[in-house]
Amino acid sequence: MAQRSLFAKRLPDVGSNIHRLTTKSGEESWFGNALNHMLVPQTESDGNRCVWSLAAARAIGAGLQSHQMPSLDAMFKHVASTIGGPNESRSSVPLNIKPICLRAIF
Repeated sequence: MAQRSLFAKRLPDVGSNIHRLTTKSGEESWFGNALNHMLVPQTESDGNRCVWSLAAARAIGAGLQSHQMPSLDAMFKHVASTIGGPNESRSSVPLNIKPICLRAIF
């Protein structure tokens, strides 16, 4: 969602504010500040348009305590460390926890 929005808004400067990673299988992933800014707010005014802010607000509204929110660093580390591997695109949430569908909360 964030990637599509970013590329629809403007083409980022590949090699400067966004980087392309090609896996051994030939699939491409994008990394960089341009995409990160779509995911996580950089300023207070960014809060209403970033994926993390919207998801966190809905999760807290559904009853999650703010101290239970997952670590952004841990989530970014998980995604970056699984690119091209068998756990790519798989959640870091333990198997005994049933994830909710984002469509249900948005």
